[in-house]
Amino acid sequence: MTNITKATAAARRQRMIDIGIALHGERYGAPLAAGMGVSQPVVANIVGGRRDMTDDQDRKLVAHARAVLQSRRDALQKVADHIDDLDKELGNASVSVSSPVLPVGVTARPPRKPMVMPTLGRKPAPEPELDEPDPGLKP
Repeated sequence: MTNITKATAAARRQRMIDIGIALHGERYGAPLAAGMGVSQPVVANIVGGRRDMTDDQDRKLVAHARAVLQSRRDALQKVADHIDDLDKELGNASVSVSSPVLPVGVTARPPRKPMVMPTLGRKPAPEPELDEPDPGLKP
């Protein structure tokens, strides 16, 4: 593993938490670990700040997130197609669910809100000092 700064380690940790909660809910440890092909203790140690995420683990996290999102996108498309078919059968003249028309300036994606990791009765990992360089890096 290459040496990374404390800020990078904290950003990776927060990314894992955000993706885990978004994809699997508050109890994301086991499904996230399985999707990444790592053990639950590895995920717990990264989230708890006791271990830094490797570059390979970061890539696995992103690959898992993409796979889950694609699977959900496909499932939702099937539902939208069924709704459109049912509308046609019932003679409803509504806008297609499969291809919604958005007003100018409106995106289908809402602005991202920062997520806060639940502590679950544990003290959160201390925030790194961003002004100090990582002692593991050589100038």
